[in-house]
Amino acid sequence: MKASYSKYQWQGTFVRVEFGYSEIYPNKEKPLWWSNYECSLVDDGVAIIPSVRVHYNKTSFVLANHFGIAIHKLENGGWPNMQHFGLQDDNFTATDKSFYNITRFNQAAYKHREQQRSKWMQINYPSQFEQMQALQKMIRSGK
Repeated sequence: MKASYSKYQWQGTFVRVEFGYSEIYPNKEKPLWWSNYECSLVDDGVAIIPSVRVHYNKTSFVLANHFGIAIHKLENGGWPNMQHFGLQDDNFTATDKSFYNITRFNQAAYKHREQQRSKWMQINYPSQFEQMQALQKMIRSGK
């Protein structure tokens, strides 16, 4: 599938994007890594995630686009203050199948998935989850 210029931007620069999907595998060294939850939802542990390859300057990188989160970031300039989920470039497959061509952000579905992921982390990795919560609290307080 050919990448095309669009309304999407990365840090204020217009970029070419390709829609597709990425195969992701569990990361045993980082149990709270976001993709481990996705892998826990499938029998074989290999999750297929809608994703977007972004062509920026002379490089490219891949962002997870579940519920349109990558497109939401790219439509809003691709600035660092907006969340994204990076993926390995070599696990990306471009496709024009509409199932993977997510161009609208479903904030309610995304928020629900993040709540489910948080519960999963708390149940399966309670000590790491507590450490992460403490770190987030410290960051928010500025101390």
